[in-house]
Amino acid sequence: SYIPVMDAGSDVTFRWRLDDKSSFTFYNDVFHVLYQSPAVYKLSLTASNNVSNITVCYNITVEEMNRMKDLKVSEILTPVPQNSSVELSATVTVDSAVDAKFL
Repeated sequence: SYIPVMDAGSDVTFRWRLDDKSSFTFYNDVFHVLYQSPAVYKLSLTASNNVSNITVCYNITVEEMNRMKDLKVSEILTPVPQNSSVELSATVTVDSAVDAKFL
């Protein structure tokens, strides 16, 4: 998600556009997007009101994500009594851009 931050101004509308394509133009304060393929995308944001407008452009680099793999849970070496707690540890290989949590 992308959220614009304004230093000044009022009654501002925002236009988000991907790759200069009118079919990928959205008018919202917040822009939500899921990139489907690795590539470099051009994202432009135009802020405008009845006084003026300004456009900023960004190149967004989207890289291939690697799926999690090699999940390993520690072994339980002895029988566990009924209604008792057991603490397990686990490891998993993840993409460097992704945080993993064990809940």
